[in-house]
Amino acid sequence: QQSNYSYCIRILKCFAVHLVSHSRLLCGAMKSFLGKIGVNYDEFVVASLRGFASATKLGEMPSISCVRRRPCPALLAMIHRRLCDSANTEKKSRERLRRCGMLRKQISDNLIKQNLDADKV
Repeated sequence: QQSNYSYCIRILKCFAVHLVSHSRLLCGAMKSFLGKIGVNYDEFVVASLRGFASATKLGEMPSISCVRRRPCPALLAMIHRRLCDSANTEKKSRERLRRCGMLRKQISDNLIKQNLDADKV
């Protein structure tokens, strides 16, 4: 079974990769730092994005034991919470889509009105 600790590490790693990938400054600093300590940037990024710790080199397949692990309790609890809340999520999504449609119509109406006003001048 996957431990809560290993799941927490994966979440932190995902957060770090996401944070660095959205900032040119952080990405450049990371590349510079890795170059100074002798780590290939491209290999580091690929290894960071792999789903399995054992698959760190290009083309290397993860071991069966990594694939067949049972998810940790924290992950199962999150999935359970999301599934239980799916009906509420569906309602919220429909409401957001309805509001987006109304906003799109208002913008379209305003653009048409502005074009008509500009034609009069």
